[in-house]
Amino acid sequence: MDGAILIILGVALVATALIEAFLTMLGMRGGGPITNAWSRAAWRVALAAHRRRPIHTVLSLAGPTFMVGAVLSWYVLLVAGWLLIFGGSVPAVVVSETGAPATIGERLSFVGSTVSLVGYGDLAPSGLSWTMVAAGSGFTGAFLLTLSLSYLMPVISAALQRRQLAQDVSAIGDSPIALVRESWTGHNPGLLNVYWADTLRDLNRHAHQHLVYPVLHYFHSGREDQSHAVATLRLADALFLISQTTGPERPPDGLLQLWRGAMRRYAEMKGVGPPDDEEELETPDHLSRSAIERLGLEPVDEERFQKALDEYAPLRRRLVTLLRDDGW
Repeated sequence: MDGAILIILGVALVATALIEAFLTMLGMRGGGPITNAWSRAAWRVALAAHRRRPIHTVLSLAGPTFMVGAVLSWYVLLVAGWLLIFGGSVPAVVVSETGAPATIGERLSFVGSTVSLVGYGDLAPSGLSWTMVAAGSGFTGAFLLTLSLSYLMPVISAALQRRQLAQDVSAIGDSPIALVRESWTGHNPGLLNVYWADTLRDLNRHAHQHLVYPVLHYFHSGREDQSHAVATLRLADALFLISQTTGPERPPDGLLQLWRGAMRRYAEMKGVGPPDDEEELETPDHLSRSAIERLGLEPVDEERFQKALDEYAPLRRRLVTLLRDDGW
């Protein structure tokens, strides 16, 4: 193949690696298109297998694997691109002692050394122009390394915070009815209003983190009480129920407004497809006026309740989709 074509292909691969890394780690728009495409496809395959036979352990490894895999894929593209560039000219890289042109294997070693900032070793670029090109390859390697390190730690921290939030919700109640009972009935109704306001703010933060780090969607928990999607749906249902009461136990309008906003932003997370199981989207028994009455609370009238339920249905549909796409 003509050397110029190799160089052009190499430049394209290097540019692709850097653009993908930039969009994923700094773009604030949901990640690079190639990284998103392969990770989403791999997650779909894993979910399909999980629905035939539960493999929570395998799913729990997907997030860390995809995160490391993304970084490795960028490095592979970067090395392949620079190998094509330095392979497009016979005298581009020479053996230091003899001045003979380097073989393809030696050029691969040279590219690996420059990109990883190890140094040239027994090989060297030929002439000033190729020395400048080699310096550019070292810069791209340093750029990718710095971005990767600054990307991995916040993702891990955000995944741990998400799991902690799920555990905090589950500790109060393992169902929407239990959450309502513990938070808004008994001797001190509304005692947890401030706590739930803080929790909803944390949920808002998580929705933003998901936009910045889309790989968070693939951090699956094999325990239901640690699943962020499970906890969010339970909390959404619980707050819907208590919003349809008329007594003094009903939370202040500010908290309910915060709930609606937080749930909408959470439900707008990208990368999730439409529900594929209509049966699971049927209105559950706990979303009813009779459920509120069994808790000893006074519900709104039937017409008002049904109207509110119809308005809540699209949001809940999306939350159920997120739940299913999380493997639950």
